[in-house]
Amino acid sequence: MYVIRGASLTGYVSLVRQLGGDPQALLRDVGISPHHAGDPGVLLPAAGVVSAIESAAVATNTADFGRRLADKHGAEIVAPLMVAARSATTATEGLAVLGKFAAAHSNGVSLDLLGGPHADLRFLAVRVVKDPSRPQHHSIEGSITVALRVLQAVLGSDFSPRTVHIPHPPLTSPHDYERFFGCRVLFDQPVPGLMFTSADLKRPTRPDAPVHDTAVRYLTMLTDKPAFSAEQTVTDVLKALLPLGTPRIATVARQFNVHPKALQRQLGAEGTTFADVLDRLRRETAERHLSDVDVSFAALARQLGYSNQSVFTRACLRWFGRTPSQYREHRDV
Repeated sequence: MYVIRGASLTGYVSLVRQLGGDPQALLRDVGISPHHAGDPGVLLPAAGVVSAIESAAVATNTADFGRRLADKHGAEIVAPLMVAARSATTATEGLAVLGKFAAAHSNGVSLDLLGGPHADLRFLAVRVVKDPSRPQHHSIEGSITVALRVLQAVLGSDFSPRTVHIPHPPLTSPHDYERFFGCRVLFDQPVPGLMFTSADLKRPTRPDAPVHDTAVRYLTMLTDKPAFSAEQTVTDVLKALLPLGTPRIATVARQFNVHPKALQRQLGAEGTTFADVLDRLRRETAERHLSDVDVSFAALARQLGYSNQSVFTRACLRWFGRTPSQYREHRDV
């Protein structure tokens, strides 16, 4: 199951709104809470993030949406990676850090520094796990854009690659790409990435050992953990889906592009079930809002995805041994 940090959607809400779209609706349609867009502390299903980006491009009729979104905040999207790479002793060491710790941002993206077709060339491959069932052109272009901005943070703002390699046909005119990337752009390439010269790796860096060591320790901590907590990530998806009605495991599994049984097995390995995660989220949400007299019981029932207030009342009796009104009165005492 592939996940990516919420930071990958930094600027999504404002950009979609600026382009005349409805970011909240687009995010909820793919099971992502608008509150998680831009949050680096949240791991989101990569398939949902890809769908959010691709659907926004269609909804706003913006052929360069992926590039625009990534360029809006650039290397800030992968801030810990950028800090660790920029503070390394040499540019080569900095790029090695990118390759080693890319999984701290997403386990579906890898950055590999490879030799080029000639001895004086190097190629940074930006490999994105592809899902043949859905388009992801804008997401791939966004990943390449972020990689370029990180390279510029490491090698200097005046750095420009020799060529940029895009694995699909152009979405806008080739001239638009060349103006955006500042170099020749090749399309329908087998591996996406950026070609640059070996001399670029000899550029002066800004080494800072204490900062570098701290950033590397942080990235090591992130990558030493399990790829993600299925329970927490499912909870995050459910927060977006609950107001639309009772979510089914099949609906949530689609956000991860996995079979429902595979998701249930992952939850089982963590000692829980889909039903337990859903019930726990509903109970915790109810506890937070039942004492708020400004929130009606009918509105809270809808927020929890219940078809009517009587179902919510029965749930409260099961959770707390009280009806919603009795619980609120007891809390007010």
